[in-house]
Amino acid sequence: MHKRGFRKYLNKKSWDFILKSELTPLITLKMIADEVGVTHSTVSAVLNDRASERRVGKKTQRRVLEVARRLNYQPNYLARGLVGKRTKTIGLIMPSGMYFPQYLLPQEISLLLHKKGYQTYLTTSLHDKEVFLNSLAELSARRVDGVIFFPYHNHYLTPAIRQALRQFPVTVLLAFESIFRDTLQAHLVCVKMDQGAEEMVAHFAQTGRRRPLMVTSVGPSNEAKVKAFKNALERHGYDSSDEAALYGVPPIASNDLDSYTHFLRDFESRKLRDRTFDALFCTCDEGAIAAMNYLKQRGIRVPEDVAVVGLNDMPLIRGFQPSVASISWRHPIACELIVTRLVERLNQTGLEPGCDELPTQFIRRESAG
Repeated sequence: MHKRGFRKYLNKKSWDFILKSELTPLITLKMIADEVGVTHSTVSAVLNDRASERRVGKKTQRRVLEVARRLNYQPNYLARGLVGKRTKTIGLIMPSGMYFPQYLLPQEISLLLHKKGYQTYLTTSLHDKEVFLNSLAELSARRVDGVIFFPYHNHYLTPAIRQALRQFPVTVLLAFESIFRDTLQAHLVCVKMDQGAEEMVAHFAQTGRRRPLMVTSVGPSNEAKVKAFKNALERHGYDSSDEAALYGVPPIASNDLDSYTHFLRDFESRKLRDRTFDALFCTCDEGAIAAMNYLKQRGIRVPEDVAVVGLNDMPLIRGFQPSVASISWRHPIACELIVTRLVERLNQTGLEPGCDELPTQFIRRESAG
């Protein structure tokens, strides 16, 4: 579209902002030095907290800082990294889709890091080892100070990826399994499913549910969730055999509601025709929503006939009717913990990798009865 044609779609304020942005030059140390009347090295010393080393006077320091603020000077962190200093940048590698509420993770982690003076580069693994390796190479080229990532399961950790991760000064990962503690020289924040599963199954027992069923996508990413659910069933006297308590479906490629219809239709198939259930645990909130819609279409009431519980406690599920119960891994706490551990290791060299266990919590809402 021609510039004049495009301009009519913008109000004057927006257009003035665009023009101003286009005409604003990149502010350099030399520009600041010329305005203050000092050398380039003096400005560099002041802005890099080395004024005392260069014996720069207090008056000159104040003048340099005043001009830098007025011109909105932004330091070139990448250039700092090229000369062996910290870049004050962190790489985030997140899985794709909405299975894991990673649309919340980058936002909260980035805000927390920003408050501590760090910028973030966000990329995604796309659940693919080669893409994951390429993302690590890109972050390495940017000289990031540390990496935060969520390995969907330990199949990600090929020898090449392990080697690539060793080049970063600090690595923090978030996982559902503690096995990563011994497989990487990285700090682990481990989401433990046991407590949330225990609270959920205890609720099923207390409300008279006799046949709980877990509907899950089969694959390494859900192994810890399946184990926690089956252990909780055993503790409360339920039959925890796969045939009685677990319904596995092929791994799901996309994570919108429509992607679950292929296994919800199997409720009518011979696999479940003779199996009854009065409680469903779905290993994501999207699955719980899809299950509730499916049950409603069949005339089955939630929660009167079947209780439904999801996982991840995404904000959107609270607005459904009935509101959706879920197991929460308390992502705000996880984000705080991730950032705290990363910054600790950036500021204190020589700290050994550790492991923080983050218990999950059953959030009771109307769909669970």
